[in-house]
Amino acid sequence: MTSTPATDGTGALKSPVTLSAPKLVTLAILKANWNAGRSYLDNFVPFVAECLRVGGAPVTTKQVQDAMRKRYGIRIPQHTLETVLKRARHQGLATKSDDLHHPDLEALAATVTPSSNDFLRCHAAVVDQLKSFAAERYRRTVSDGDATTALESYVSEYGAPIVVQRAAANVEFDPAVVADPDLAFVVHAFVEHLAGSDPAGFDYLATVVEGSMLASVVYLPEAGTVQRKFTSMTTVYLDTPFLLRALGHLGPELAAPAEELVQLLRDNGARLACFDKTLSELRGVI
Repeated sequence: MTSTPATDGTGALKSPVTLSAPKLVTLAILKANWNAGRSYLDNFVPFVAECLRVGGAPVTTKQVQDAMRKRYGIRIPQHTLETVLKRARHQGLATKSDDLHHPDLEALAATVTPSSNDFLRCHAAVVDQLKSFAAERYRRTVSDGDATTALESYVSEYGAPIVVQRAAANVEFDPAVVADPDLAFVVHAFVEHLAGSDPAGFDYLATVVEGSMLASVVYLPEAGTVQRKFTSMTTVYLDTPFLLRALGHLGPELAAPAEELVQLLRDNGARLACFDKTLSELRGVI
């Protein structure tokens, strides 16, 4: 199993996505685009371009947003999507009139669009491994859909430790058999097992987590869009993955947007805090 995407020799991903990709695959592609040297918002242009190409007709920003969510499993706020679409127009991929985005099908046909083939294979292999792990260790039958959903939930809630663990020493793990475990427990055990037994599969999950962190930044508003400050009573509680980013433990590319958000919140009068449980998790991970 490999987690290395196919490229066109310049670092850009090649060949179009012909089917809707699981969200985890989309996140992995986002991270690969970032590794290829794209700027942050330019990461999303190939996805938007593919939606415009497949649609083939003038569309509103809302329709592009819906197509992104249906095709790639991610939702981009419309104000951010407008900026991405503007970049697509600058690249000659579309024009805009009367609030409609008109795709240039000839230009779109020549663009390099996101490839999911290698990541789809990685995803399918990890899902199969999770199903086998659940059946062999816990005598639990898990469907493809449930496995994918459970992995997405795990990445969303516990993703940061995966990235940190990938950089740490090899993990020794031998979970005890638990009577009638729920699926969340099985996934936790599986990820720990994967870390010690399948570096390629674990690397795929780590790539997905990093892509998830990149995707989350689309919800960061530009400073000029903030219309009023928070009151002195407003407290924003930061979770473990975000704090790991802000503290620089997940690399400079993920620290920068986190630091920007922290500064934005401070500039607008918010108090920053975290729960005791978060602090304990943070200490445990570090």
